[in-house]
Amino acid sequence: MKLTPAEEKLLKKIGDAQLITKAELKEFIVSNNGVTPRDASSLLDTATRSLMEKDLVSVINPIGSTCYIITKDGSRLLRDND
Repeated sequence: MKLTPAEEKLLKKIGDAQLITKAELKEFIVSNNGVTPRDASSLLDTATRSLMEKDLVSVINPIGSTCYIITKDGSRLLRDND
């Protein structure tokens, strides 16, 4: 399965954290890619939507805010790529 560089970075970050909020992911994108918060939101929405369509991450709302978790398929993909 082919991932974009942004999808790959986000999948690794979500995999490392196991559970991460949308705000934390956005902050990660801003600090690691030198983009504006507005551009980070757009990139985050596009990349996470694609990762969800590929069943590599899931969205949950355990604490009232959007959180992402890695799926078994996502973990397998990361492990196989190492």
